[in-house]
Amino acid sequence: MANEDLKVRFTDKSYATRQDVARALGTNLIDPIWASILEYRKGFNQNPNLVDFTKTPYMICCSKFILERIADVNQKNYHFKEIFENTPNDSLDFERVMNSLMGDILKSLAKANNKQLDDVSLRNILKNQNIDPQFAYLQRYVDAFDIFERKNLEINEDLLAEFYEKITGNPELSEFYRTSDLTQQSNILIGREYSGAPLNLIESQMDQLLRFIERRDLPLFARVSTVCYLFNYIKPFKKYNFEMSMLLCKSMIVNELGEYGAYLPIEHLLVDQQLQIGTLSKEVQRTHDLTYVISIHLDILSKTIDAASNVFVHQSIQQVREEFEQDIQLVKKENEVSNETPKVNPQPVIQPKPVLQEEQPKVHFDSFNIVNESSLSEKELQKLTQELLETDPTLKKGQAHFYIRHREKGHFYTIEQYRKCEGCVYETARTSMDHLALRGYYRREKVNNKKFVYTPIFKE
Repeated sequence: MANEDLKVRFTDKSYATRQDVARALGTNLIDPIWASILEYRKGFNQNPNLVDFTKTPYMICCSKFILERIADVNQKNYHFKEIFENTPNDSLDFERVMNSLMGDILKSLAKANNKQLDDVSLRNILKNQNIDPQFAYLQRYVDAFDIFERKNLEINEDLLAEFYEKITGNPELSEFYRTSDLTQQSNILIGREYSGAPLNLIESQMDQLLRFIERRDLPLFARVSTVCYLFNYIKPFKKYNFEMSMLLCKSMIVNELGEYGAYLPIEHLLVDQQLQIGTLSKEVQRTHDLTYVISIHLDILSKTIDAASNVFVHQSIQQVREEFEQDIQLVKKENEVSNETPKVNPQPVIQPKPVLQEEQPKVHFDSFNIVNESSLSEKELQKLTQELLETDPTLKKGQAHFYIRHREKGHFYTIEQYRKCEGCVYETARTSMDHLALRGYYRREKVNNKKFVYTPIFKE
């Protein structure tokens, strides 16, 4: 295979190390091939203006492979954002999802610190009661999220100090950056060959990292990966470096994308695929190419954000099921009551006296047909919605509300219309429209073998 093909294969199809290339080709005699690959990568290299402890500059290669990974993470992030922002904050659905996301975040942090966070301790942290002392730092980590509610966070040493006060529980810091060398190696493999930056380099290393955060010419999640890696390589604090690195990365995301970014469980960067990260960290330290760590971090972020979105979907399905079961039980109880034959005492029939007055027009809901539908006011529509709920207890309020306002003969309605009209997530909209179709209000049809539309059914 020509070198031309190999440099594309190992840069644009994947981002391979020299060892990866040798393994793939089955030989260690790859000097010319590797030289051509490095020369090809120069066309995509960007200078992050970062140097290591020996003042050797780092670089980032924005090859096709890396840009495609970044686009994938961005797409999944925007999907998460859409679901997050379209779920009402005061709903039980939202509360359950937030507890699940925070549980994932806190369990990852506990794992990074070689601790196992059990469900009882997790519930106590989320309720802020009876907290096990060994997990008190996790409660303080949750408390630090209050800072993300501010607009336009200025990411500097003052913000780091505020985070550090929160995570240590000490509002009056006697020291900031560590004042002694770390003697023990970290159990996490990020930067494992070093115990942290030498004391005389901590401040300059952190200064350049804070300047790097301000850059906008590099993709956000590539910068997040870089900050995560270098922060835990420098280890500027005596303790809580994992927690501080995550709070700093979340500040970047919140500043550029919004408050929801604080709940992306990026803490998985500290615990997922650590053997591979350890190997690639050594490669970064040897070659000063940050792209190796960025590549695997993007893979972790893609899976993590996708899983976070699925938490919303699964919770929505669970809530729909619970509500549907409650509705079925209600119908069963009503049927049991209606089947009981009450004893009726005969009463004399009294003929009412005729009242001479002009009869007022009445809006009437008769099964699936609506009379005077084109001239109804909002007040009349609300009345019909309530009447529909009373005649069909299997419907939820949102389903009745949507149907009464979307029942024009010959028209076709979509799941997306329901989602926007009722302000719910897509999965709730889909199950609601399918329930309306199951009950006979709509007929479901497939258009172009791609999506379903729903058209009202009328009695002839």
